[in-house]
Amino acid sequence: MVIGAILERADPRDAVIIAPWRQEKSLHELPAGSAIGTSSTRRIAQLKLSYPKLTYKNIRGNMNTRWEKLSNPELGYDAMIVAVAGFQRLNWADRISEIIEPDRVLYAIGQGALGIECRHDDNDTIRMLSVLNHEPTVVCCVAERAFLRRIEGGCSIPNAVRTEYNGTGLTVNGILLNLDGSRYVKDQIENSNLTISMTTPIPSFLVSQTDDDLLLTDNDTQTHRINRKRKRAESNDDDTLLPQPETTAPISSPSATIETSPLLRHFAHV
Repeated sequence: MVIGAILERADPRDAVIIAPWRQEKSLHELPAGSAIGTSSTRRIAQLKLSYPKLTYKNIRGNMNTRWEKLSNPELGYDAMIVAVAGFQRLNWADRISEIIEPDRVLYAIGQGALGIECRHDDNDTIRMLSVLNHEPTVVCCVAERAFLRRIEGGCSIPNAVRTEYNGTGLTVNGILLNLDGSRYVKDQIENSNLTISMTTPIPSFLVSQTDDDLLLTDNDTQTHRINRKRKRAESNDDDTLLPQPETTAPISSPSATIETSPLLRHFAHV
């Protein structure tokens, strides 16, 4: 299976939803010890950097369930953190108390983007879906997935990104943290002359570090090692920002200038 198209991205930022029984309007206004509902290690690790006096409490379920939990004072949630896109798609934007800018909390890989999946050998369907592709969103999602693969990231170790693409230039900000946010690496790469057909290796986000091994350790069972000596030695690494075109004719449409099929197949196999 592959992702046949990626639609235009909604707002990728995170939102603060203050409990309806509270008077405050932002995280900054909440008193020390307030319980913030989120099960995301990415959000918790970054929020602890800016709001160390708040506490963080797991909250599970779909949006309706989470809203019910937040609205019940007996459950002890003072606020919760969600994706802006999720509340907007439910027409609940009026319930958002505060939007967290990426300079405080970077967002998750692919957050706010919707992909349409199809069979990898169904060229007719892929061709039809290609008209739905939104070029800036596709480029940003490819870059974010390449970053995640480069750092060998997953759900257990907090990581986040911010990408910006203006049609020719691409900027990717990335962060990797330990679980309590006390240690992190944050860096940025830029490509000011990006073309869709070029092959650009993703440089390590950790090249500014002096140690060859970076250890982000929260306890004896949570250790993530990045060995940059090994990474630099892998001359045949196929992590690329954008793949070389396939020999077959690219799928295109009047509204899409990217070579859709090879671009998406580079990162979208599931």
